[in-house]
Order: sequence, then C-alpha cells, then structure tokens
Amino acid sequence: MKRVRKKTGSFTSEEHDILDGKAQISRVVERSGDVWQFRMWVAEEKKYIRRSLKTRDFVTAKKRAEDIVFETMSDISTGRKIFGITLGELVQQYLVWRQEDVDNGNITEGRHGTIQHQKGNLEA
Repeated sequence: MKRVRKKTGSFTSEEHDILDGKAQISRVVERSGDVWQFRMWVAEEKKYIRRSLKTRDFVTAKKRAEDIVFETMSDISTGRKIFGITLGELVQQYLVWRQEDVDNGNITEGRHGTIQHQKGNLEA
C-alpha cells in the first residue's frame, strides 16, 4: 500500500524587521517547530545569510539576531568575506599557482594550456 505524505506547509506565521530593516527574523510554524530564524541580505556578495536562532522566545531571538547583524557588519567593514570563494575564483587561483610551475620549469606551457582549457568543464 502506498504511503501518503503529509504536506508540511511553508507559510510564515510571524516576520519582524530588526535594526531598521537590515535583517529579518521569522517563524515558520510547520517546518521549524516555532523556532525563530534569521535572514540578512549581504549586498557585497549578493547572498542571504540564513541561520536558526535556536530559540522560541522573541526577546532572545531579537538579541541574538542583533548580535549576528553587528558581527556581520563588522566583518564586512574589515573586508572579510562572509561566504566561501566560488568555484570560478578557486580555478583562477589554481591556474595562477600552476603558472609558477611553468615559470620554474616543472611543467610545460602546453600542459598549462591544457589545464586552462579543461577549466570549462569544472565551471559547468
């Protein structure tokens, strides 16, 4: 007999802006079990930071979210990346590193060219 899955739903029951809209905290009742979630847009990296605040209390969630916002803003102002590097950036760093092997005579220019042409397969 086929088992029928229950729908979990994905509606947000509560959402609050904190620190003049720099971030939001929300509760998604069905999925998180009333635990507060944090979300903040990082414009420099064009991504959202999303974390669980691991609490059901609004005051505690707001305090933890403010701490995350201040920490993130501090990291951004000092030039620290919030997210890891992309695959494309990693490939470029690898090619620069392998160019040193060409300069030292460890590999040929032709081999380095082959590696450069193979990078297209990695980024796909």
